[in-house]
Amino acid sequence: LKVLFVSEEDMEGTEEEDRQKVLAECIKPYFDERVPVVVRGAMAKESTPAMQSWTSLEYLHKTNHDDTASVEIGGSYGNPDVERPDIPFDQYLQYLKMFHSLHGEHGPKEDPWLKGQKTEEDQSALSEPKPDELVYMAQNDLLHNLQKDIQIPEFCRDASYGVGHGKPYSTMMWLGPRQTVSPLHFDPLDNCLMQIVGRKRVVMFSPNTNADYTWHYAGSEGQQKNTSPVDIEASVDHVLKRTFPRFVRWAPPAMYTLLEPGDLLYIPAKWWHHVRSLDTSASVNVWFR
Repeated sequence: LKVLFVSEEDMEGTEEEDRQKVLAECIKPYFDERVPVVVRGAMAKESTPAMQSWTSLEYLHKTNHDDTASVEIGGSYGNPDVERPDIPFDQYLQYLKMFHSLHGEHGPKEDPWLKGQKTEEDQSALSEPKPDELVYMAQNDLLHNLQKDIQIPEFCRDASYGVGHGKPYSTMMWLGPRQTVSPLHFDPLDNCLMQIVGRKRVVMFSPNTNADYTWHYAGSEGQQKNTSPVDIEASVDHVLKRTFPRFVRWAPPAMYTLLEPGDLLYIPAKWWHHVRSLDTSASVNVWFR
C-alpha cells in the first residue's frame, strides 16, 4: 500500500486552496489506477478543529446533546443478532464514558493482530470488552453542529480537481470505542476516509483477481451481497482453512494500514475492506463519484 506524507512544515503558510490542490494531486494518480493510497498529514489542524475538539466528550455533549444516533449493539452489522436502535446522542456519550472507565480509551501501542499474538503486557494492562459490550455509532450522517469542525476535500465535490466527477453522495460519521469493527465488505462508490481521533486498522483486498471470484463468500450465511462472512482476523490454520477454504486459496494479497489522526485513506469503489478501531475512534468518510 502506497503511503504519502504531507508535513505541516512543508505546508506552513500555504493557503487552503493550495493545500486542496496538493491533496488532489496526491490522490489523482491512484484514483486513475484504481488503487488505494494513504496520505499522512492530509488534514491540517487549523482547518480541522475536530482533531482536537472531538477528543472531548464534553464538547460533543455541549454541541450535539439534542441529536439522535443510530448504533450497532453486540458487534458488527455482519452479526445477524446485532441490534441497531436509534438512541439519544447524549446517551451514547454516557456509554462511551462508562466504557472508558471499564476498558480504557486506548489499545496496545502495537497492533496485536499484526504482531500475531498478544504479549503478557497487552493482556494485563487492558480489560478486553466482550462483543455484547460494544456499541458502535456507525455510518451516521455527520451531525449538523460538527460540520464546521472538518474540511471535506474539495476534490470530492469539484470536478475541476480531476479526481472523479465532483459528485459527493454522502458524508458519514463513525464514532465508537476500541475494538468496534466493520466486517469485510465493499462500497459501490469511491471512498475518502478521514481519521480524526484514535487509530484504525484497515485491511483491503483488490476486487480484481484471475482466481476464483467467489473467494469472499459474499452474500452467504445471511450477509448482504456486498458483505463477506469471512473473519479475516481468525487463525488461518484453525478456522479459515476449514470454514472458508476458497478465501485461503484464492483471496488476493492483503494490503493493510494503520490510520492515525490527520490521515486520509482513499479506497476505490468495489475494493474489499475490513476496519477495526484500536482506540476510541472518530472518523468521517465521503462517498463520491
